[in-house]
Amino acid sequence: MGGRIRRLERPDRTLGILNAIVFGVTVVGGILAVIAGHLPALAVVGAVVVGFVLVVLYIWVDRSRGQFIYTFDENSPEMVKFFADWYAGAGDYWIFCDDLDWMDGSDAASIRATLIEHAENVTIALREQRGAAFDELKRNGVGFCEVPATLSTRAKFSIHRHDGNRRMIIRLKNKDPDWRRRIAFRATSDEFFIDMAMDLINNNCPPTP
Repeated sequence: MGGRIRRLERPDRTLGILNAIVFGVTVVGGILAVIAGHLPALAVVGAVVVGFVLVVLYIWVDRSRGQFIYTFDENSPEMVKFFADWYAGAGDYWIFCDDLDWMDGSDAASIRATLIEHAENVTIALREQRGAAFDELKRNGVGFCEVPATLSTRAKFSIHRHDGNRRMIIRLKNKDPDWRRRIAFRATSDEFFIDMAMDLINNNCPPTP
């Protein structure tokens, strides 16, 4: 682990559980306060300790939501499920990549179906606008814009915005020869990087007719 704090694999679910715990503790504490008329000293100390633990847990969860690396075997069922789930939520999506070859074929049908379901909220910035997945998505209302040949980038990323919150996953360059078909994505909520990614699309990629 190299001394780094271990990050959660399901931070959003954990955050929901923490919110439920806080709500429950607040309700129970309020009821006890009404019944007892006042909180005894031991209860106050307990509340402080519980509050401190919850703050630490919230920081841990927030770090997990802000930065996390996902790894998959390329075109594996795990990778397909991840992207189908990623695009399934409410909100707006932007995808920036070279081509949609990774969405071709029956194995990736669930990804295409999810994007089509949210077609009016999806924009794909694509360098090579061709292929079966491109044709199907465009035919079903998914929005496209063109990455010009003069724009040289190494980044591939996807952005999700919902209720004012934004997250981005970025394809990491594989430098490990032992991985071969292993791919990795870093998730981040860093507003600076997300703003740069959005500027890249908005300022350089004209809409596809």
